[in-house]
Amino acid sequence: MTDLRILLDDLSGSATVALIAHHLAGMHAQTPVESVHALGIDELRHPDVTVWSAWRSDSLAGVGALKRFGDADGEIKSMRVADAHLGAGVGRALVRHIVAEARA
Repeated sequence: MTDLRILLDDLSGSATVALIAHHLAGMHAQTPVESVHALGIDELRHPDVTVWSAWRSDSLAGVGALKRFGDADGEIKSMRVADAHLGAGVGRALVRHIVAEARA
């Protein structure tokens, strides 16, 4: 997937905000409220959370975040691939990127 760029995201872009909102709406529509652990925009802006966005040309393909719990532990949060990019390996690329960053 050489045409995919994964960048740090400051959550200021409208495409990223819209994809996070779409992700949360889907989680709440399909999951009991007590089992929804996805983070919203404000929670994703916490200093212990790093967010990346994946882009193909000028199209947002997906987002993913890492929430750190100290120096040795973390959790992938708010992973979402944009509907137009499902099945293209975007999620796999984001997970690999986040895991590599966490290990570094």
